[in-house]
Amino acid sequence: MQAALRAVDVTPPEQPELVHPHNLFQNSPVTNLEGQIEIREPLAKPGDYVVLHAMDKLVVVVTACSVVGVVNGGEPRELLMEVYE
Repeated sequence: MQAALRAVDVTPPEQPELVHPHNLFQNSPVTNLEGQIEIREPLAKPGDYVVLHAMDKLVVVVTACSVVGVVNGGEPRELLMEVYE
């Protein structure tokens, strides 16, 4: 994320650990009062999508999940992103 922000002349936050990504397709519910999460198979299916509308200029950093395990059927998958102006 920091490299992507610098590439478009945006200064990364001083405390990058405070910036948390938003995963639109991950299924990781909080499982107890201590805030622990459980990583589960996603509810999204191949071909599912999200449409977002920006109300102002913004920088978006996007990545496909690269974690091998329970997510993505055990294998990393592609991600298609289209930007409309």
